[in-house]
Amino acid sequence: MVISLPRRFFGLCLMIGILSGLAGVASAQPALAYPNDQAPASILFFNKYTSNLSTPHLQDTQISVTNTNQNTPIDIHMFLVDGSTCSVADSFISLTPNQTISFFMSDYDPGIQGYIVMVAAAGGTPTQFNYLIGSEFIRESDGHLANLAAVGIQKISPGDVVPNGDGTASLIFNNVEYQRLPSILAVSSFNSQVTHNTNLALYSPSNNLLIGNPQSTTIFALVFDESENPYSTTIRIGCFNPGCHYEPAAGEWTSQPDCPGRTYG
Repeated sequence: MVISLPRRFFGLCLMIGILSGLAGVASAQPALAYPNDQAPASILFFNKYTSNLSTPHLQDTQISVTNTNQNTPIDIHMFLVDGSTCSVADSFISLTPNQTISFFMSDYDPGIQGYIVMVAAAGGTPTQFNYLIGSEFIRESDGHLANLAAVGIQKISPGDVVPNGDGTASLIFNNVEYQRLPSILAVSSFNSQVTHNTNLALYSPSNNLLIGNPQSTTIFALVFDESENPYSTTIRIGCFNPGCHYEPAAGEWTSQPDCPGRTYG
């Protein structure tokens, strides 16, 4: 996948090529084959944020990001993607060595629900800096709480991304420049949906962080009950799917307009 970025906000064309396989490591810094939420990285994805300006004590998201390098400061280009419109707001933050910064989304992007992409940058240009980690604490107005680690994408090739020449740069997730993005997701377990409900937030990152570039993709899903009986469905994702709820009595994913589909035994 390829994502495009702008240059001043350094334009990133996020070329998001969802591909599989392993690639060699061409970097002095260690790089893993796949994205994860345990290792420091050059790009961080915060999978969901939300806030309510009038009642932030009931609905808000606290974002924390840390520079784990003991000697080198770093600039971070932060992209806030509105889950309803795919529009993008951006800003820069700077971290000194070993610094952690935390902030609430009710202060940065109040009343919006979506996801965040943070890109390590040098002079505004995306660069290899596999030292960033992050986390978020989400409080929903319906009582849901979550403490989630940011998903890190390491830059495998050393140095800066080469600009495109038109004020943009391309982030290429091909296991040569950056690690590949996942094409398969799994949830290991969830509680009974008779007494609980499980909120599953899904998104496919925009391939243009200048203008948002709305796009739609369809995901095939399998759900297994406690007796290992399979049920299947398809889920349509636009910009951002704020949450699908599985209702076993109805045999459907419900509660959100972008979660159509009936399950089959």
